[in-house]
Amino acid sequence: MTKLFTSFFLLILLVACNQPNISREKNIPKKPVETITKPVLIKGKVTSAGIFSYYLPNNYSDTGEFPVIFIFDSHGDGNLPLNNYFTWAEQYGFILVGSNVSKNGLPQNQLENIIKQFFRKVFATFSIDKNRIYVMGFSGGARVSSIAAIEQQDVRGMILCGGGLAYRNFPQNKKMDILLFAGYEDFNMVELMNLDTLLSENNYRHQLILFNGHHQWPHTSAMKDGFLWILFNEMKDSIIPVNKKQINQFITVNEQKIKAEKNVFLKYLLLEKIETFADGLVNIQKYRNQRHALSNSAKYQKQLKSFHKIIMLEQQQEQSLVQDMGTQSFEWWKNKVAELSQDTGSGTMIAKSHMRILNYLSLVAYMQCDNALKNHRHNVAGHFIALYQLIDPENSDSYYMEAQLDIQENDMSAAITALQKAVDLGFDDFNRMQNEQVFSSLYNNPEFETLLDKIRK
Repeated sequence: MTKLFTSFFLLILLVACNQPNISREKNIPKKPVETITKPVLIKGKVTSAGIFSYYLPNNYSDTGEFPVIFIFDSHGDGNLPLNNYFTWAEQYGFILVGSNVSKNGLPQNQLENIIKQFFRKVFATFSIDKNRIYVMGFSGGARVSSIAAIEQQDVRGMILCGGGLAYRNFPQNKKMDILLFAGYEDFNMVELMNLDTLLSENNYRHQLILFNGHHQWPHTSAMKDGFLWILFNEMKDSIIPVNKKQINQFITVNEQKIKAEKNVFLKYLLLEKIETFADGLVNIQKYRNQRHALSNSAKYQKQLKSFHKIIMLEQQQEQSLVQDMGTQSFEWWKNKVAELSQDTGSGTMIAKSHMRILNYLSLVAYMQCDNALKNHRHNVAGHFIALYQLIDPENSDSYYMEAQLDIQENDMSAAITALQKAVDLGFDDFNRMQNEQVFSSLYNNPEFETLLDKIRK
C-alpha cells in the first residue's frame, strides 16, 4: 500500500531540577506535608470534578481495584465522551475519567504538565488497578493520549479515535495494545489506515475499526468494541479470566454483520476484526481462511485497486483545493462545493471520498479563520468565514467566528445575529462564549445574556 502516513513529532523534555539548600537553623518550623482530601464520590452518574470529569460504575468501592480509562477530548470537554460511553463502563466495571483541561492548541510543555496533574489527581482520588490502565482520545486528544501512554507508567494500551500518534518513531521499550477508530468520512481516515499498516510492520497488537461517521467520537454502539478489545487482550494475558460467553457473543454479532455486508472490502475488515480480537481465545482458523480466500478473489482485488486510486486522487484534490481557497472566487467555490456534494448521499467509495475532502476543507477554513481573527486581518477573515459557511453550512463555529469578526468591526447587532445562528446550529460552549475577551462589549447586552442563559448547563 502506498504510504500516506502523516508524521507527528513528540518532543520529550527532560527537566533537571537543582536541589534547594537545606537550612541548618534549628527553630524554623517545618512545612506541613500536603495532603489530598478525597471528595465524596458519586457512583452511576457522570460527575464534574474540576480538572476532570468521572464516571464510577455502581459496583465501585474503595476496597477494590478497578480498571480505568483516561480520556482526552480535543476541545477539553471531559463530559462528552463519558456521556457517550458510560453504558459500557457500567456493564464492564470500568472507571472513566475525562480531562476538562487538555485541548487543541496548547503548547507541548503545558500539555505534559496537564497530563501529570491529571494522572496524579485521579490516582489520589480513586482505587485503581495499576495493571489495567488505558488511555483514549479523539482527534488532537488522540495524539495527547499517545503522549500520556508513553510518559505515564503502567499504561497497557490506547484507543485512538480520529487521530494518530503524536510522535514519529515507535518506542522500542514499551509495546502496548492499540485500537484505531475512524469514520468513513473522516479526513484522518487515510492517516489511520496507514498507521494500521505501520503497526503491523512493527508487530504491535492492534486493529482498525471503521464506522459510519465523519470526524467525530465513535458512536456509542461502535465503542462497545473498544471495551471488548481491552477485555479480550486482558484475557489473553491472564489478567482476568476467559469469558467464553462474551467472546461467542462478539463473534455471533460480527458474523451477522459479515452476512449483511455487500462491500467486500468492509467484509474483509470484519473478518480481520474477529481474527484479531479472538485469536488465542478460541479457534479462529475458519475466519482466517475466509479472509485469505476473500483477499485472493478478483472482486476484492478490483475493489482494492479502485480504493487506492480514489485515495490517491483524494490526496491530490485536497492539496490543490487548499491552494484554491486563497485564490479562487466565491462563485467558483459555489460550483466546486456543489460538485463535491452532489453524490454525498449515495454511499459509494467516491462519495465518501468527496465527504472527506469537504470535511478536510472545513478544518482548513476553520484554521485560516482563527489565524486571521487573531491577527485582525478582517478582509482575510471575512473571505474564509464565507468559505467556511459554504463548505460546512451546519457547523456552528463558522457563525461564532462571524460574530467575533462583527465585534472587531464594531457591529454589535450583526454579532448578536451571528451568535443566535451559532446557537441555533448547536453551539453550546457556555464557558467559551462567556469568557471570550472579544465579547466583553456585549456583557451588558440583554440579547447576549439571553443567549448565554440558553446554553448554560
